[in-house]
Amino acid sequence: VKDVDWRVAMLDGGLQLALLWERHRSGLASLPTKFGRLHWYMTEKLEGPLVCELMRKRATRLAATWSIVFTNVEEQIIATMEDVNIHVLLSKPAFP
Repeated sequence: VKDVDWRVAMLDGGLQLALLWERHRSGLASLPTKFGRLHWYMTEKLEGPLVCELMRKRATRLAATWSIVFTNVEEQIIATMEDVNIHVLLSKPAFP
């Protein structure tokens, strides 16, 4: 998409991936409800692909807390998102 800041797209992709994993874990639709910290290690424009790694820190039946780490193909950390809370929507099954 033209004129979209790559950083915004990267962060959105990380959140979308966390939502997919929560759907897989719980079988329910979910939404992000808290964003703890964001730390940038690299801010220059990226060339090439990046890797998004999720680490679940804790989980209950209704929520999970994730850390999300973005790296380049050389495994250099681009950014981290800490304490990302995802809560399930009890009335919304993931798949109709």
